[in-house]
Amino acid sequence: MLRNLLRDHHPARFPTLAWLRRNGPPGLAAAVQRSGGTAHWAGMLRMPAPPPAVWTDERIEAELRRVCAGATRWPSKAEFEHAGALGVLGAIYRGHGTHWWAQRIGLQADGLRPRRKHEASGRSAGVMTPQQTTLRTTCHNDRAGASDAALKNAAYGNPIAGHP
Repeated sequence: MLRNLLRDHHPARFPTLAWLRRNGPPGLAAAVQRSGGTAHWAGMLRMPAPPPAVWTDERIEAELRRVCAGATRWPSKAEFEHAGALGVLGAIYRGHGTHWWAQRIGLQADGLRPRRKHEASGRSAGVMTPQQTTLRTTCHNDRAGASDAALKNAAYGNPIAGHP
């Protein structure tokens, strides 16, 4: 079942669980997750593993350079999907934006425009550092009565009372 799906779609790397949920038969993503996860199956099938969920600017740039190798224009969403790179596209949307990244890696930005006020200033919005992600996960798993606002503040470097 999994091999047939991958043969039909020809992804450049092993797909994420989200992709498997959207494109695979019911229960396939859950079975992959239960039986070792995407990294395990990527190794079994000798494919690159999908990228982890934490996206730093360095990781975004590396993944973009892989997806855009040889390109002169910004790829379409379908091209990102075919490359198994919707995760990086989501990080781009949440962060600097497509226009900023196209300029940074030297691609034509025709038709791309700054979508957010912060993009023109070069300030990042919405991309957390690995430390912020770890703190947010830790706080989420052990809320100890903290409100969502307090957890959000902690994820961006503001302490929660009673937590280190």
